[in-house]
Amino acid sequence: MDGEIKRILANVAQQHGTPSYVYLAKEIRQRVLQLREAFGERFEISYAAKANPNTALLKLLQGLGLRLDVSSVGEMQRGLNAGFAANDIGFTGPAKREFELRLAIRRGIGEIICESPDEIEEVNAIASELGIVQPIVLRINPSEVPRKFGLQMAGRSSQFGIDEENLAELFPRLAQWSAVRCIGFHAFSVGNSLDEEAVIENLSDLAGMFTRFSGEFSFTPQKFIFGSGFGIPYFDGDEKLDVGKVAAGINPLLDGIRLQDAFRQTVFGLEMGRWLVGTAGYMLTSVVRCKSSRGREIRMCDAGFNNHLNAAGMMGTIMRRDWRFWNLDAGEGEEDGDYMLVGPLCASFDVLGSSVSLPRVEKGDVIAVGSSGAYGLTASPTRFISHPEPGEYLVHEVDGEARVEDVTESSLNHPESLTITMSR
Repeated sequence: MDGEIKRILANVAQQHGTPSYVYLAKEIRQRVLQLREAFGERFEISYAAKANPNTALLKLLQGLGLRLDVSSVGEMQRGLNAGFAANDIGFTGPAKREFELRLAIRRGIGEIICESPDEIEEVNAIASELGIVQPIVLRINPSEVPRKFGLQMAGRSSQFGIDEENLAELFPRLAQWSAVRCIGFHAFSVGNSLDEEAVIENLSDLAGMFTRFSGEFSFTPQKFIFGSGFGIPYFDGDEKLDVGKVAAGINPLLDGIRLQDAFRQTVFGLEMGRWLVGTAGYMLTSVVRCKSSRGREIRMCDAGFNNHLNAAGMMGTIMRRDWRFWNLDAGEGEEDGDYMLVGPLCASFDVLGSSVSLPRVEKGDVIAVGSSGAYGLTASPTRFISHPEPGEYLVHEVDGEARVEDVTESSLNHPESLTITMSR
């Protein structure tokens, strides 16, 4: 861990306590800049709010010129509160309820990404009632997906998108729905890969599928939305994705598509989540108790799977592996030991790390968990056993100094609250 980052994290823990999440604004800005340097103007970048919907992070990303992808009206409201224009928000998700669609359409949402014919029909009915023509994008479930991805959301029966083989039957039916206007295609079929060739293959396959369907249906698209598939390192031995290599592999293909008359005005969207914020975040937890049990050194912490379900290996991981941990209080030259790191819950599976090599860990030491900026706090069952929820802190660099902002959601002054009345 970089010495300056270690100092910042230790200061946050000392001044604000643990458990806590810390996000580094500088790294997030660098990520956005890296994408723009690699891809130029080829992609319009959007941020998937589900990765981390903290309003302060949304404000940061909005200020950097990104669009927003949401999967609920709660996320939509957060985006609006953070300054995103409704027209810069896309709404995806497989089970959007009628009241959600109605609110999104009334707010003037940029596009609704439709996952089924039934959804298109409901969007059309609501928009027709409101006297609006609503832009929609068709999400496609490809028949095949590349390998070497940690997350696969297509290539099989799925709640996500319209099966590729059914699109030819559906597309002519769009003319029946006069209150919707199809503006393009979307696919997010795989994610979390560190293999550049696999990511290039995924983006190339999606480009080929989008352009093929446009030709078959004599359709001039306004937008193609690519699920990026970019992964981040979580474990020892992981190498970060080389974005420059990905760009070198995909840019010529995109430039070739752009030369075709049908696609000169088409916007290519790149939907990103964990890659933008994941490595910019750390969870901090303190060691509350130390014990030895049948030859194992166990350290009991004030945060467990209730605060970080992902690090505990409970978000779809088939084989549990230990994430990267650092002891922020370790002295110079301390010999490494092997530790089992557990949380405070009355549950045998509350294990953050089963065999973690760290410099000597004692009571009161603060442990940092890396790659925690995405799918951390809000992806965890914080109400289980009613422990206090972690604080959240965003670190800005101002005139070379780190300035810590408390961005814990309860401390934020939202310009408006979200009130939803569900009708039955």
